[in-house]
Amino acid sequence: MTVRNRRTKRDAVIKQYLLGGYTLASIAKFTKISPTRVGQIRNLLLESGELVEIPHTNPRTYVDPHAHALGSELLENDGGVEMNGLTRDGSQVRDVSHIRDSLPPNGRLPMGMVNAHISGRISMTVRKKGDFKDIQGTNGLYIGYWEREGSGGKGKIHRRGHLRLFRQDLTVNFYESTKGTMEFYVNPGRVYYYPSKVKRQQVIDYIIERCLYMASTLRANGWQVTDPQLPAKYQLHRGKENDPLATLIPPRYHDEGQVITSDTSPDYLETEIENADDERLIEIYADTPNAIKDLEGIASACSSDIERMKAEILGLKDIIQLQGESITSLTGNVSMLVKAMTEMTTLQISFANRRYSEFTGEGYQ
Repeated sequence: MTVRNRRTKRDAVIKQYLLGGYTLASIAKFTKISPTRVGQIRNLLLESGELVEIPHTNPRTYVDPHAHALGSELLENDGGVEMNGLTRDGSQVRDVSHIRDSLPPNGRLPMGMVNAHISGRISMTVRKKGDFKDIQGTNGLYIGYWEREGSGGKGKIHRRGHLRLFRQDLTVNFYESTKGTMEFYVNPGRVYYYPSKVKRQQVIDYIIERCLYMASTLRANGWQVTDPQLPAKYQLHRGKENDPLATLIPPRYHDEGQVITSDTSPDYLETEIENADDERLIEIYADTPNAIKDLEGIASACSSDIERMKAEILGLKDIIQLQGESITSLTGNVSMLVKAMTEMTTLQISFANRRYSEFTGEGYQ
């Protein structure tokens, strides 16, 4: 991997303008440095590997290969990649640090974050056809391969390329007709972002930038691929891997508004919102794991209370049963006592009747 030399603050600013798509003349105007000197700094950045130029772009487009390096130690521990660019009017730095290339190494989606991907195929223009050897990438490291040639239908040949980037398996598809017409499609995978911090168009711009970077990794194989184009009727899908809400939604179910569905296509259960334009809805959706977690905590506490009450009721039942047995035993004793007293009273009356004659009052004055 190319070792980056120490750069001045001025060099860093010029690098950000170049990443933002500005021409040398515009950068010279903003920084009050001569266009010749700006060009020299640009060349130094290219030679040192700080920047990679995307071929056949006008104005010239650059990417930072270190920000996207496969397995790079420059990635943050949580999987985030901080990338700064500039707004088109040069007024401020465009902070997209809340967009990330991959999930953290632990594979868990942070709270408040969603993934995003484009539906359909993103096409690119083939300026020059390269070879189909193993893909080495911009830093010379192995990052992928091409499958064997297959049929693409209607007389076309088809080659699928696999790229291991951003902890994801990304693909490109190349078609060529018998007349030499070439088609190239890119699947840039998923990006991850916080809807509360990043707007929809920023996410789309980031995905386009990734397509350009994927194309740049094929340069070592002789390819020149440019101009990514979104499908005519594309949708921006937002989803959450292993979302607790997915356990409550049947697979492939759509709600009444055709908004939220569950999906198992990535080999794990996730929920997904398809092309919602309401940014506030996406923010609420991103925070639903928190709400479900709170509800689960409340349910767990209620369950514990119920179990404790059940135990108390069972204890009371045992006590009542013992009391009932005692009362039954006592009732039997009382019955026997009453019977004995009744029999004794009967005997006393009988004895008195035999010993004393019936009193009539005769002979008494």
